[in-house]
Amino acid sequence: MTTEIQAAVTASPVRFGSWRSVPTFRKVTNALFFPFDIRVMNIYDHVVVDTVHCAKWKMMAMSNGGFYLYPDSKVKTVRMRSTNGYSSEVPVEISGLIATVFAASQASFEAGGATAGDLYYKLLGYLDSLPPELADIVAAMID
Repeated sequence: MTTEIQAAVTASPVRFGSWRSVPTFRKVTNALFFPFDIRVMNIYDHVVVDTVHCAKWKMMAMSNGGFYLYPDSKVKTVRMRSTNGYSSEVPVEISGLIATVFAASQASFEAGGATAGDLYYKLLGYLDSLPPELADIVAAMID
């Protein structure tokens, strides 16, 4: 019997000017007609109840090759309402993660969306690294 040990997926910040240095971001952006970062921001505006207006966004690169975007805001938490009706207050960074998951799922169904589908599964892999209560909220939001 073999025991397989999986390392936790970690995330680290990426400086704004170097988003294109993240291979998965470059692949997803190059494969799709509509810019992926704009797609994330548009989805964010639809799922956040009280929209946080911010001009800057940040990126977290994950150790499994994935990434997610989130708003650079002084607000610490936001209330989100998913398209499935689930509603919860989450940290701003997690709200961006949720919007990125939605954007990757949506983009995966378009021509050239295979890389977005790959990103979607990398994001799901990151959920295991979140504290259980946050992972449960994210899972309920994207279900």
